[in-house]
Amino acid sequence: MIDIYGLKNCDTCRRAQKWAKGEGLDFRFHDLREHPIERASLEAWADAVGWSVLLNRRSTTWRNLDEDARTSLDETRALDLMVRHSALVKRPIFAFREKGVRRYGVGLDDALKGRLREAER
Repeated sequence: MIDIYGLKNCDTCRRAQKWAKGEGLDFRFHDLREHPIERASLEAWADAVGWSVLLNRRSTTWRNLDEDARTSLDETRALDLMVRHSALVKRPIFAFREKGVRRYGVGLDDALKGRLREAER
């Protein structure tokens, strides 16, 4: 089972779900606004992909933050912001098992698609 985390109104998240369905992958979608992500999960994602990869700097929420919040970032402060503002989490996030180990991926590039297909075999 693949877990996809994102926002239900996000076009990229919708494309990810459509792609997974078309591939016949077993997945469930978690809307980060309806069910806010716990810090422990964010920390696991950040350990796997890096907090700077996880931080969505293209969102309106990011642009609306005050200058101090945007410029004085480290991992702790970035994760604090993502806990408070789910739109600051880059999406979609995939959680899946690869050779028995829990793995994470961000976005929907061809390399990740291949890993997700393999994980479901």
